[in-house]
Amino acid sequence: MTASAVLVARGVAVPGRLAVTDFAARTGEKILITGPNGAGKSTLLSVLAGTLEPVEGLVQRPARIGYLQQELELPQRPTLRLLPAFAAGLGGNIDEHAEALLRLGLFRTSEFHVPVGSLSAGQQRRLALARLLLGGYGTLIVDEPTNHLAPVLVEQLEEALAGFTGTLVMVSHDRALRDWFARCAKKSDTSRTDNAGRWIRYSMDKGVLARPDSANTLARPGSGEISAKEKLRTDRQTETSAAEDRPMPVSRRPKGSVRDHQEPFPAGHLPV
Repeated sequence: MTASAVLVARGVAVPGRLAVTDFAARTGEKILITGPNGAGKSTLLSVLAGTLEPVEGLVQRPARIGYLQQELELPQRPTLRLLPAFAAGLGGNIDEHAEALLRLGLFRTSEFHVPVGSLSAGQQRRLALARLLLGGYGTLIVDEPTNHLAPVLVEQLEEALAGFTGTLVMVSHDRALRDWFARCAKKSDTSRTDNAGRWIRYSMDKGVLARPDSANTLARPGSGEISAKEKLRTDRQTETSAAEDRPMPVSRRPKGSVRDHQEPFPAGHLPV
């Protein structure tokens, strides 16, 4: 028996951006989608998350879904401090939220009182990621989660994602993240008869989603896709050395997009 599908797209398409596509993510699966810039990866995630309506086709998704977009909007309440911003709408007391945030490893106590309007792009992204990972979601959709993150914090994020027990659909061009994904796929129990816990990689180009790669293919030495870990970490360091200090970008929703009305805050944005 296979695990049940929790996120399904049937024949979805966005002219000029996404060809007619079928997609399914099952309970507990971890899915990585890779491809060159402009391949349609972010468009597909937007359709799956419900922030962009496809011209044709249907999407079946859970009532609650966590979504991190590639670019975040500026906070609506810039004077609100980091810890209250993280805790907004989550329930519980502030001390419990502080402990949970520290365990995640993405922030230090000294950052808890910084106004969110003063946070760097990297800090804004960490805050959004923390709310997703600790928000009780069963399904997460994340677009380029390592953008603006320093290498040491990326490793903390990888640990948090590996510990997430729900369904994960992720897009990334980060070679080191692909290496991490391949190692997780290799360690996963591929002998199971269901799909729960499987790590699956898709490739995408020119709006077309290719058939998924198996975990064994991902982890095969000498495949040409995965380089040595240290070389990838060095490349990542070069690419992200100044990322934490970049100004926060302002994103604009694509024409015709909608927000998930079932969430108290816009999906993938800071609740401030």
